[in-house]
Amino acid sequence: MTEVKFRCLVEHSLTGVYLIQDNVFRYVNPQLAKIFGYSPGDIIEKKGPDDLVYPEDRAVVRENIRKRLDGEIESVNYEFRAVKKNGEIFYIEVFGARTVYNGRPAVIGTLLDITERKRSEDKGRIMLDNVMMGITMINPKMEVIWINRVIKKRFPAIDIRKKPLCYQSFYSPPRKKICDYCPTIEAFNTGGIHSSETGVCADGKIYNVIATPVENEKGKISYVVETVEDITERKQADKLLKESEKKYRDLVDNALVGIYKTGLKGDFLYVNEALSKMFEYESPEEMRRHDILKLYKNPGDRELLIESLKKTGKVNNFKVELLTKTGKHKNILLSASLDGETISVMVMDITERLKLEDALKERVKELEEFYDMAVGRELKMVELKEEIESLREKPGK
Repeated sequence: MTEVKFRCLVEHSLTGVYLIQDNVFRYVNPQLAKIFGYSPGDIIEKKGPDDLVYPEDRAVVRENIRKRLDGEIESVNYEFRAVKKNGEIFYIEVFGARTVYNGRPAVIGTLLDITERKRSEDKGRIMLDNVMMGITMINPKMEVIWINRVIKKRFPAIDIRKKPLCYQSFYSPPRKKICDYCPTIEAFNTGGIHSSETGVCADGKIYNVIATPVENEKGKISYVVETVEDITERKQADKLLKESEKKYRDLVDNALVGIYKTGLKGDFLYVNEALSKMFEYESPEEMRRHDILKLYKNPGDRELLIESLKKTGKVNNFKVELLTKTGKHKNILLSASLDGETISVMVMDITERLKLEDALKERVKELEEFYDMAVGRELKMVELKEEIESLREKPGK
C-alpha cells in the first residue's frame, strides 16, 4: 500500500522526477516528460541525459552524475540548460542523489523548469550591468558567478566561466583564504545584509562592499549580490584630513599662547598645554575637569563676553582678570569666536606686561619730576645771573 501511495504521489507531482542508470532514464514521471514535450514512453529506456541537455552543458551534467555514482558526493543541486522536443532551449534546476536500483548504483532526482525565473534574473542582470557601481554575484562556495561591466573593466582577468574564487579574484597576489572582513560570508551565515571595506585590491583601489543575500523559492540562499563602491578618493581625503588635523593639533598643543574651547555653559571641550601651565594645573586633562567659570574673578565678565560673541560672532582684545588654580590673579587679553554652541578662545597672559607698563609709567613720572626740578633750578640761576649783571651796571658802583 505504501509503495502504491508513493507511486501515485510521484505520478501526480508537479515536479519532474527521474531515475538514471547506465546513462539511461529508467524512469521519468509524467510531469518531467511534459516539461520536455514528450510522453514518458518516449524517454524511459530510450533516452539518456545527453539527449535532453543543451550541448554546451553536457560536460557539467556528466561530471555531476559521475561524482554521485562513484560516491564522491551523495547529492547535488545545480542549474543547466536543456532542450525540449521542439528544439526550444530552457533552464532547469535539479536536485539529485545517489541511490541503488536493482542492486546497482543509480541517480534519482527532481527537476524544475526555472526558465521564467532565469528570465527575470536576466532582466535584473541587464539592469545591474548598466549601473555605475560595481556588482558581483557570489555562490555559497565563494565562487564568482556573475560580474557587471564595471567590474569587468576594473578586473579584466576574471573569467566567470571558470567560477573563480572571490578572494582569489580581486587581489594581487591572490589570497589563500577568505578575507577576515568578508561581508559575503556574514550574509550567507546570517541571512542579513552586511558591509565592509576592502584592502587595496589588484587595481590599486579600495572599495566598500555591501553584501545582500538572495533566496530561492525554497527560502535557501542561492547567492549573494555584492554592490562594490570605489571609495579610494574618499579614503585618501580622510587620510589627508587626519594628517592635517594632527598637524593642527600638534601646532595648537605646542603653541606658546593658551588655547581652549568651551560650551556656552562653561564646560571645557579642549585645553592646550600652554593654558594649563599658565593657570598652574598639572595637565590639560586636570584643567578640563573644572568649569571655565572657576577662572573668572568677576563672573559678569564672561556674561559680557558671551553677549558680545552672540552679537558679532567674534571678539578681539577682550581684557579680563582670571584666577589660577592657586588663586593668583592674571591679567588676560583674549580673542574669541562663537560657532554654534562652541566658543574658541586664544589667551595671552599680559600680567607681566602690565607690571612693566606700570613700572615704566612710574619711572617716566619720576623723570618728569626730576626734569621739572632741574629746569626750575636752571631758570633760577639765569634770573640770579641777570640780577647780578643788572647791579653791576648801576652808576656809582
